[in-house]
Amino acid sequence: MNQFINKKYFAIIILIHFIYLCFAFYFGQIYTLDSEEYLYTAKNLLNHGVVYNSIWSDKHIPELFTLRPPLYGIFIFFINLIHNSDFLVIIIQNILSVTLWIFFIIWFNKNYTKKNIELFVIIALIFFPSQMIEVNSIMADLLLEILLFISFLFLYKFHSSTRSIYIILFNLFLAMALLSKPIMLYFWIPNLLYSIYLYSKNKNIVILISFFLLPSISFFWSLRNAHKTDVFMYSSAKSQNLLDFNAGSVLKFLYGDKESKKIIIDILNSPETKQGYVQKTNFLLDTASTIIKNNKLIYLYCHVKGMFNFMLSTCRMELIEFFPGRPAEVTSLVEEIEKRGFSGFKNYLKTINPIYLGYLFSILIFNILLLISSVSLIANKSINISIRIFISMLILYICFMASPAGYSRFKVCIIPFMLINMPFTIELIHQYIMIFKQKLKNI
Repeated sequence: MNQFINKKYFAIIILIHFIYLCFAFYFGQIYTLDSEEYLYTAKNLLNHGVVYNSIWSDKHIPELFTLRPPLYGIFIFFINLIHNSDFLVIIIQNILSVTLWIFFIIWFNKNYTKKNIELFVIIALIFFPSQMIEVNSIMADLLLEILLFISFLFLYKFHSSTRSIYIILFNLFLAMALLSKPIMLYFWIPNLLYSIYLYSKNKNIVILISFFLLPSISFFWSLRNAHKTDVFMYSSAKSQNLLDFNAGSVLKFLYGDKESKKIIIDILNSPETKQGYVQKTNFLLDTASTIIKNNKLIYLYCHVKGMFNFMLSTCRMELIEFFPGRPAEVTSLVEEIEKRGFSGFKNYLKTINPIYLGYLFSILIFNILLLISSVSLIANKSINISIRIFISMLILYICFMASPAGYSRFKVCIIPFMLINMPFTIELIHQYIMIFKQKLKNI
C-alpha cells in the first residue's frame, strides 16, 4: 500500500473527514428532508420486515411503500443491530468514505504512474463540500458513490483479464446502485448500448446476459410496488419530481417562483388527487407531462440550464443547511442576475461575507476545471477507450438525470470518475500556458 499512496496525503484525507465529523457532532446537522424516510425504512424493517418509508400505522399511505428504494434503509438497519444511533451511521460512513478514496488513489497510482492524484482528491474534499456534507448526512449518496466505484473496478478488471465473473459483478453492483437511489433507473439504456459495444469487441455472451441484471431489478421492484400500491412504478417520487422539478421549472420560468408554487399547490389539491392513489399518480404524471409538452423549448432551456448548474454549482444550499447560524444570502447569484441583470450581481455581493464569497469562487473554479476534465476525458488516449466511454457515459447520464433541479449533491456519486482525468487536464493546461508565455517572450 505504501508504494501507491503517500502517508502525508493519507493523513490529510483522514483529518478532513475528522474535521467534518466534528462539525456534524457539534452542529447536529446530519438530517435532511429525506433522512427521516430512510430511518423509518430501517425501523420498519426491524419491527415489521417491510420497506415502508414513514411511521407504521394501521392506515398506510401507498406512496410511502415505494418512495425510497430499500438498500440504504437496509444499510442503516444492519448498523442499528450493532447500536441504535444515527451518529454511528455517520461514523461508519466516514470510515467507508476514507476507504473509498484510499482504494481510488491506489487504483489510479497502480495504473497511471507519475500522476499526483492524491492532491486532487484533497482539493475535491475541500472545494466540493457536498462530498463531505453527504458523508456526514443520513443520505444515500455516499452508498451510491461506493457502489458505482466498485462496479467500475470490476469493469476495469474485466478489461485487464476478460474473465466473465468480473462483468457479472460489474452489472450486479450497477443493480445494487439502482436499489440505493432511483436516479439509476434508466441507466439500463446506456448500459445496453455499452454492453453491445463490449460484446462486439470480446464476443462473450455473458456480457449480454449479465446486462439483464439491472433492468430485472427495476422490473421486480416495480412489480413489488404494484402489489403494494396497484401502480407499476419503481418509485412514487417520480410523479412528484416530474411536477415539482421538471414541470415546475417551466412554471417558474413562465410565472415566477411564488406563482409557480401556488399553481403546483392547486394541482396537488385538485379533486383528481383525492380519488385514490392510482388516479392521483396518473393525474400528476399526465398534468406534468402536458405542461412540459406544451412548452418544449422552455423546458429544453430549463433542462440545459439545470445541467450547467449541476456541473458548476457552488454547493451553496448544502453549506447553509450544514453550517447553521450563518446569515444566508438573499438568493443564488444566478437567480439574482436573472431577476435584476447586472444590478442583481451587485446586490448579491452586498449580502455575502467576502471570505465566504472567496470560498464559493474557489469552488466555482474547481468545478470549471472538473467540467473541462470530464469533457476532455474522451480524447485522453492514455486511458483505455472502453473505460473512457463508460466514464463519459456515466457522467453525462447523471448530469442529464439530475436536471433541471441540478442539485450539487447528485454529483457526489460521480466525483471519483470526474477526477480521473484531472491530472492529465492540469498537465495539458500547464503546457498550453508555457507555450503561451514563450510566444509572449518572442513578440
